[in-house]
Amino acid sequence: IVTNEHVVKGFREAIINGRLFHNQLSTVLYSDPMYDIAFLAPPPNVEFPEFQLAPDNSIKEGHEIMAIGHPHGLKFTATQGIISKARRLQNNINYIQIDAGINPGNSGGPLVNKQGEIVGMITYMYVGENLGFALPKRYFDKTYQEYHKGHHGRVAQRCSSCSNIIEYEQVSSDYCPDCGAAM
Repeated sequence: IVTNEHVVKGFREAIINGRLFHNQLSTVLYSDPMYDIAFLAPPPNVEFPEFQLAPDNSIKEGHEIMAIGHPHGLKFTATQGIISKARRLQNNINYIQIDAGINPGNSGGPLVNKQGEIVGMITYMYVGENLGFALPKRYFDKTYQEYHKGHHGRVAQRCSSCSNIIEYEQVSSDYCPDCGAAM
């Protein structure tokens, strides 16, 4: 399960639920403050439907999109819009800028194209401005590959200072063992 890091920040477990399972605790396997990504353990014995990720560089300004989330607790709400800017540089990350109505509670939800493919993850918005931003799927592809390569299934976090992935078992204090920055 993928969501934004700011949704689960400071927690080692989070309550998850969905159409296929009821409320249950899930371990936050990985948190990444640099890209605002978190991976949560899926519930046991639940078969999720397949979904498609859009090919890299398949989005363009003017393409229609749909943002799906739980704004203000309203479960599985979808809003339509367009891609206003395919690459909006903010804090050294190229976000997808959209005009779909998103609100608190949309964070971590998918941004989907007309073909039903996931192109990004809703990350933040300017409330009341119809300015929303989604992290392109290439960032979570890259992050998942890094996590999966050496830390899969173990609880870990990216250090926001040196960018190394640190497993919680390696941290004997609240500081990164590689660079000494506060974790």
